[in-house]
Amino acid sequence: MRNVVRLVRRSLAVTSLSVAGALVAGVFVVVIAQVFSRFVLGSPLDGTDELARLIFVWLTFVGAGSIAATQAGHIAASALTRKRGGLPAPMVVVVQRAMVFLACLVITYATAGTVKLSALQVSTSLGVSMSWLYLAPLIGMGLIAIHQLINPIRAEDEESGEPETMI
Repeated sequence: MRNVVRLVRRSLAVTSLSVAGALVAGVFVVVIAQVFSRFVLGSPLDGTDELARLIFVWLTFVGAGSIAATQAGHIAASALTRKRGGLPAPMVVVVQRAMVFLACLVITYATAGTVKLSALQVSTSLGVSMSWLYLAPLIGMGLIAIHQLINPIRAEDEESGEPETMI
């Protein structure tokens, strides 16, 4: 069972990091094309600014999921383990992960409704459904929630303050 969880955890980490890397490359290419067409050719490409924003939103949420996957934690909630006020580290880690998991579930649930509501709304210059924009938080928070469930509690790593890498 541990090997299956380890394989799933590693696969999710590698996949989310690969997608985040591709999104960084995509935003870079789109912005460079936009700047080149605007300032060198004198005629901006249609939709590049909107496409860059869409990719950046996806990068933000997939990147957050990648941090949850590779660092076995959460960006802000990790501070709880460093300043625990005498509480046992495993107890603080369990509370921290439960809080992050519940917050992710609430955001995922709320975003799912937004994705449904925005299905018929279309972006101005790209002409794609706005559901694609609102799907990013759903995927990102879902990734973080999954990682909170499958990442093992390692109190000694949390206590030392050293980030544990999953890949």
